[in-house]
Amino acid sequence: MDHVTAQVKALPLLQALEAKAGKQFVYAARSALNIVAQNIVLAQQREMRDVFDRPTTWTLNSVSIMRRATSAQPSAQIGFRQFAYKGTPAATYLQPQVFGGSRGYTRFEQMLALSGVLPNGDYAMPTNANVRDAFGNVPRGVYSSVASQIRASRDSAQNETGRSKKRKSRDPVKGVRYFVGKPAGGRFALGIWARYAFGHGSAIRPVFAFSATPHYEVRYPFYDVAEQTVDATLEPAMRQALMMALATARW
Repeated sequence: MDHVTAQVKALPLLQALEAKAGKQFVYAARSALNIVAQNIVLAQQREMRDVFDRPTTWTLNSVSIMRRATSAQPSAQIGFRQFAYKGTPAATYLQPQVFGGSRGYTRFEQMLALSGVLPNGDYAMPTNANVRDAFGNVPRGVYSSVASQIRASRDSAQNETGRSKKRKSRDPVKGVRYFVGKPAGGRFALGIWARYAFGHGSAIRPVFAFSATPHYEVRYPFYDVAEQTVDATLEPAMRQALMMALATARW
């Protein structure tokens, strides 16, 4: 499914009020539906804070009103943003939490797969040894460093640009290099590894493990949250909007 959306439509309650309010109903319905849509967005954000561990502001703001109600089309649509200028759209990683099952490739995994580094059907999963930010996620800078050094090639030096090398010289973790392989003569698992150089040697640790398709359990009841919010807020929002419309009407 490409889109995760919930719609707030004109329900029987609204139809009953329409018969009493006449033309003012149209304006009241539009206002009430958009208020309920915003309530759903806020309720979804509260739910994400409950079910996810330290969701980022980007994730919380990814749920939005996709289409507002108008006089001609009395329905509002709420969903996840489908585009991200950099990185992975929130819809890509939130949909498996809504429906369960597997997920699609992230942009990082697409780059690895298209270049032949990521085995067919495998995914690049961050390991516990990877760097994490305050939200528990791998920082974007790590993905950028890995991509610039490896560039889906086993020869990282060949693909690293002069600019990325200069940036690397300012990296707080000095001497780290990324490579794809099975270190220790094949005894370690295939994945992306980081090599850290020290004054008297070096050490490696895995940062991304190549593994089979991950399976996700349903964690985020997106549709239940939307339905419960409609049930709780539509009637009072409609009555308030209708009273305001009738009070300001020109008869």
